[in-house]
Amino acid sequence: MDDVLIKLGGFVSSSDSRVACAAAVILAELAPRNSSIVKELIRGLDHPDPVRRQFIIEALGRIGTADSAAALVPLIKAGGQSSELALRAIAHTASTALKPLLRLIGSVPPALLERIAECVGRTGEAVAFSSLLDHLNNADVDVCRAVRGGLRTAMSIFDDRAKESLRKQLEKAFQDKALASQQPALIALLKIAGDLGHVGLQKFLFDRIDNDEPAHVRRAALQAIARLHYTGDQRARQAGRLLPLMLEPDLVNIAETALEATRSASATILGAEQAPVLRKLLNSQSSRIREFAMQTLATQSSSRTLHELIACLDNPDRAIREEALSALSRAPSAAAALAERLLEVKAPESIQEVARALQGQSSQIPTRLLAQMAEVYVNIFAAQRPKDHENQRAVDERRRALLSIFRAAHSPLLAAAALGQAIKLRKKGEDQKAFELLRSASGVQGWSDEHRFELALAGLAYSPKDMARMSRNADPNLQALQEVFFGGRKSVKDVVKALTKDAALNRRAVYYVGFHFVERMQNEREFGKLLLEQLAESRSEEGKLAREKLIIEGLAQVKGGKAGILEERAKVLLVAEDMVSAERAREERKAARPERNGKPARSDRNGKATVRKPQPKPAKAAKAARPSRSARPARPARPVKKTGARR
Repeated sequence: MDDVLIKLGGFVSSSDSRVACAAAVILAELAPRNSSIVKELIRGLDHPDPVRRQFIIEALGRIGTADSAAALVPLIKAGGQSSELALRAIAHTASTALKPLLRLIGSVPPALLERIAECVGRTGEAVAFSSLLDHLNNADVDVCRAVRGGLRTAMSIFDDRAKESLRKQLEKAFQDKALASQQPALIALLKIAGDLGHVGLQKFLFDRIDNDEPAHVRRAALQAIARLHYTGDQRARQAGRLLPLMLEPDLVNIAETALEATRSASATILGAEQAPVLRKLLNSQSSRIREFAMQTLATQSSSRTLHELIACLDNPDRAIREEALSALSRAPSAAAALAERLLEVKAPESIQEVARALQGQSSQIPTRLLAQMAEVYVNIFAAQRPKDHENQRAVDERRRALLSIFRAAHSPLLAAAALGQAIKLRKKGEDQKAFELLRSASGVQGWSDEHRFELALAGLAYSPKDMARMSRNADPNLQALQEVFFGGRKSVKDVVKALTKDAALNRRAVYYVGFHFVERMQNEREFGKLLLEQLAESRSEEGKLAREKLIIEGLAQVKGGKAGILEERAKVLLVAEDMVSAERAREERKAARPERNGKPARSDRNGKATVRKPQPKPAKAAKAARPSRSARPARPARPVKKTGARR
């Protein structure tokens, strides 16, 4: 086998590039740790063919011996396309190439140093981490950034052993006063600690957020704290040192960075322990900090906290008002406070904002406040409409807001209040206001046939009554009555009794309803018939028209006349079952009838079929013979008028 491998190694230097590339690919797959083969591959690196060179570099990386790694290091240092290929190949060598790579750390540019730091970090060895961190000493910003970038990329494949090894080396680096006194190196150490996220490094990070540190060092420490792998409770317990930093005037470097370090803390623990500081943060210049403080305080559900958030709704700054409403919409106990606020505010914009925040908490509104809101809603329709545009806009906005709250709350209180107020308005003769009230509240929770019936009566009392068929079919009042019949919860006599006793409906309206429903079927036709029959008993013009309509529909008889001018139409209105039964009876009578035209119809006493002979049709009576044309008397000649003689 060794002879075959050595022969393959000799093919690498072949003049035929295809043979050399194939041999390099086979050696890369077999990866033999044979020094003679490695020498043949190293010798092949001097060949000018770039295609052959990339296969040889890959084979040296797969073999992974110290000699092969040492051969790749000069290529990495030289730069160019071969440098990139050598870096990718040397990553397979693991710890074998560690020493050659460490020798390159101080002699390559920052762009290449980041890739080398990544390859060194992937080994997971303590000596690799210590060498990289030691290289931060007296290094400039670009070198520190390259070392940190390489380690951050290498952390994606770290196991627990490698992470623990890096943590220990970071602790030693933080304790090195000479290294920690250099700001670029210190910032790089803080960022590497944040990338690692180990909670055991929190002491070194919190030591760097004090006021005696430079602003950019404090910012790097706060960013590292934000990336530590804390639980929500652990981060909330550390908030005592972070929340005061949000009060500092340096918003970019300190205040908002401290906010990010506290963002994922448990709001329950944080609000209970740090409520005084959070109340101070309500006046912060940063909108993000104000929103965080409001949302954290809203979880406490204390009366003092809610009053402070409600007070923020009066702030002239719209952003602060929206932040307070956003926080209150997440507080389970803020529904009552928001409902009271909705009843008090008068500006249309404020009404809209409060209603938007209250919709999410509508199910938590107390029944007492819901009853007050329903009363305010129905009183809007009972009162006179404002004359000025601004007040009318506020009234309309409040009406829409209250209706949206009741639809979200699924409460039947508005339906009950609307029905009671509509009945009172109709007694006062204000049918149009009653109709508008019921129409606006249609479909809310608790809407029933009583509401539909009252809505129809209120609309019929004042709306125009066009007797054309298309107009009647599109009339919403008649459609509401049809929905009552579709429900089947009210009998025809009950509906007739309630409609005829309504004082607001005149005979014209009753005739209009009866005229429409008598043309329909089943219960609706019976309803129209009863209305017209009661109206026909009077001697009014509508009574006369009702009698004529009943006669036309075939529902009344006239003495000495032909009743039911439209009897054929009445037959068409039969239900399907009656039509089927009538057709079945007709077929049975036809089968029982004796057949004609010489066909056997029935049997005689002996069991033989009797044949009925067809009877001849009686001859028609002869018509009287007309006299012939010759026998008729001749017509007298027309007299000729005499005129003057021709010339």
